[in-house]
Amino acid sequence: DLYKRYPFPENPEEFKQKPEGLFTQAEVESVILRYGNKIKIPAGISKINHGISIGKFRFDPDHFARLILYVWEGGYPQWEKGVRPPYVLKMREALKKNKAPLSLHLKTANACRIQVNTR
Repeated sequence: DLYKRYPFPENPEEFKQKPEGLFTQAEVESVILRYGNKIKIPAGISKINHGISIGKFRFDPDHFARLILYVWEGGYPQWEKGVRPPYVLKMREALKKNKAPLSLHLKTANACRIQVNTR
């Protein structure tokens, strides 16, 4: 259903994340809900080793930082024209202000100008 409405471009170089995609979220969600149920996915931070859990997935701080950078870059295929949607910019601001031990250490953090501590 979604691929009929939003087909992939014929030229692979034109395949990019659309920052305005958040405006179609309700439409996309309604299609998805025809095939599954909406659930809450628990997330947390370990006070012992500062590991991060998202559902059944566990990340050490460095790997979680890499996941954040992946989101910042728009994953594959990256953000169209380098433009990020507001929720990604909000994520960056929240991480910059974070004083919790989760804090990210990432060699490539300067790519999104996130500089926070690991301890």
